[in-house]
Amino acid sequence: MIHRPHVDWLAIAPSNALLAAAAIVLLASVFLPRSARRPFSAMVCAIGFVVAFVFAAVLYSHGAVPHEEIAAAMRRDRFGAIAQLIVAGSGLLAVGLSYGERSSEDHIGEYYAILAATGAGMAFFVTANNLMTLFLSLEWFSIGLYVLCAIDRKLLGALEAGLKYLIVGGFGSAVLL
Repeated sequence: MIHRPHVDWLAIAPSNALLAAAAIVLLASVFLPRSARRPFSAMVCAIGFVVAFVFAAVLYSHGAVPHEEIAAAMRRDRFGAIAQLIVAGSGLLAVGLSYGERSSEDHIGEYYAILAATGAGMAFFVTANNLMTLFLSLEWFSIGLYVLCAIDRKLLGALEAGLKYLIVGGFGSAVLL
């Protein structure tokens, strides 16, 4: 019989909070009217980053003794919690800065959902304990960053930057493998 690994839900709570925010934003962008999408999406994304920040702070206060979680795929310690605090704070700053900058209503729900999902990938990346987890979380947030670079299709520089980033990232992934 195969034994299931013990899952410490607190250890993955920052990533789960951001993934939940991304899912809520995506679902809401389908059902909300166009005028309500931008404030709601930004609010839910910001709340997701705040909740991730709080969970990372709790992890920092409980993480005096480092230990491995989820079949040794991630390591729960204070350095990982500090890095998750930085990721959540940076994501909250990105939401605040982009709210005023992204005034067009095109793809606004998708923008904030990808921002939250990319933050979840980064929060998982900083606690990776083996190369497989490191590679998967690196790809997880890199794909989101490719899309975020090229999400404004009206700017030719954005499309070019997204394509260049995709090519360089693909080459880097091939070297890592």
